[in-house]
Amino acid sequence: MRRLQQQLSRKSLVVGVVESALEAMAQRLVDAPQFANGRDVETWAKRIANKTKGDLVSKSTVQEALESMLADKRPRSTTPSVKVEPQGRSATALASAQESHWTFELLV
Repeated sequence: MRRLQQQLSRKSLVVGVVESALEAMAQRLVDAPQFANGRDVETWAKRIANKTKGDLVSKSTVQEALESMLADKRPRSTTPSVKVEPQGRSATALASAQESHWTFELLV
């Protein structure tokens, strides 16, 4: 948390957030997957600075920047696309037939 405040003070920004709230937000970042210590704190500070108008940083700005960081750290979906095609019939006839056969092709 000190590092965040140092980074922001270098940019002449003052954090207008209660210390305990800032600590709780910082802990969420630390607990995130692939937390990169100082590098993540620097990125968080840059995002806060980019969203700040003036020199006083609001709680909502700190929160928005944190949510942006956490969204970047969430694992991306690795579910492959599935292409479904009728086999041997038109799509209209296939949709109305109860005993239809489908071919599934995984696109990876």
